[in-house]
Amino acid sequence: MRVSWVDQQGFSESLTSAATSNVTGAGGGGGGAAGAVLSIATTTDFGTKRTGTATVKRVDITNTGTANLTITAVVTSGAPFTVAIGTCGTAVAPGRRCRIDVTYQPTAPSVFSGTVTLTSNAVNSPTVMNVTGAGR
Repeated sequence: MRVSWVDQQGFSESLTSAATSNVTGAGGGGGGAAGAVLSIATTTDFGTKRTGTATVKRVDITNTGTANLTITAVVTSGAPFTVAIGTCGTAVAPGRRCRIDVTYQPTAPSVFSGTVTLTSNAVNSPTVMNVTGAGR
């Protein structure tokens, strides 16, 4: 999976990872469709940033399933990480993607870690992305 973002200064960055939060099908024995499947990078690292300076990363969410994906909640574990829905509307069609904006603003010279949790109608919900960063 490739995750790309543009920070507040206009610099483009990307992260390529073989790891994703992705389920390829639903059990149940009836041979039914897999439904919506949310795919997102499992980790996003903001690196070291100056204390008090906000950095935004745009994170792609892809529906790799066969039904519309409806995201009902996107929450962080707390400061210094916040999240905004970005381009994700009421439904993401199969094979399409949308973006969320994750903001990191370190409050002290320290190492920070947290999570972004997405709740949806996907077969792999809730889906969790780990976020990390350091303040200087």
